[in-house]
Amino acid sequence: MEKIIIFDYDGVIVDSLEVYEKAVISAFNKNGFNQINSRESFLALFDGNFFESAVKIGIPAEKMPAIIKELEPNLLSLQKGLKLFDGIRKVLAVLAKKYNIFIATSNLTNVVKTYLESQNITGFKEIIGADKGKSKVKKIENIKAKYPDSEIFYVGDTKGDMIEGKLAGAKTVAAAWGWHDIGRLKEGKPDYIAKKPSDLLLVVEKPIRNIAVILLYNEDKKILLQHRSEDAERLPGYWAFFGGGINDSETPEKAVKRESLEELDYHLENPKLVMTQNFNGKHHDGTKYVYMEKFNSEKKIILGEGQGLGWYNLEKMKDLKIVDHDQVVLEYIKDKF
Repeated sequence: MEKIIIFDYDGVIVDSLEVYEKAVISAFNKNGFNQINSRESFLALFDGNFFESAVKIGIPAEKMPAIIKELEPNLLSLQKGLKLFDGIRKVLAVLAKKYNIFIATSNLTNVVKTYLESQNITGFKEIIGADKGKSKVKKIENIKAKYPDSEIFYVGDTKGDMIEGKLAGAKTVAAAWGWHDIGRLKEGKPDYIAKKPSDLLLVVEKPIRNIAVILLYNEDKKILLQHRSEDAERLPGYWAFFGGGINDSETPEKAVKRESLEELDYHLENPKLVMTQNFNGKHHDGTKYVYMEKFNSEKKIILGEGQGLGWYNLEKMKDLKIVDHDQVVLEYIKDKF
């Protein structure tokens, strides 16, 4: 699957907090608005969409074009105060050779282009600034429309970036070296947190492994779980669903039937797909296909993998060591049987 990486600019590629803050406050003040008068009030603009946040604090939407127009000369005049974040140049060069990379930013297209050209940074398919649209959601969606079968990543450094990226259906990567601290970024529920630019390579190039799992349940609405071996390659010692990886030649249903035979010596009759879930694992990412079927008590089960198994109701499962994305599945299916 082709991968598309979309970057925010300020706080991800360039260390521009003081420069951008100064330019924004100046532009607002010249248009008669003094609501942005501190570092925190400035950062709060990026808890959501920049333009929507400005309107919420009392700046009329019809005044924003004049403010944006005022921003461009301010930002261009302050270019000399900008620096690239350590390591980002190399990361961009590596990614540009393998993938299509874009910038979607609240800054202005010409401002971004001018600085990147001065730094001899090339490789971006397109730079989409505030002059080309106010919504990062729409910018990302427009890119997705051009590459419909691609995996899309959005790299941002604010809570608002994470929110807009998710709304657009991208995998969100929080750049912890940027404007918002990790606590604030986590409020936007990023899919990944990159603590330094080189971490982006680990995120983007993590392998994909799709899996299919079966939730067998009995008359008492207890679900059969596997207790994974302590030396298992993935999730050692955890309680998990029975199932495993989907081979290239398999459908998810064929895979879950095969896994059930391999791990339980149990032939599934009519497994029902109840949900799909994208997950981010330590070793790989992928999609989990979750099937359910009522257990036929006339059949026997023979454990073929793991250190044990057990039937548990949802309340008892709270005491077990279960990975987060499986907990989400359990919450979702509680009314499905």
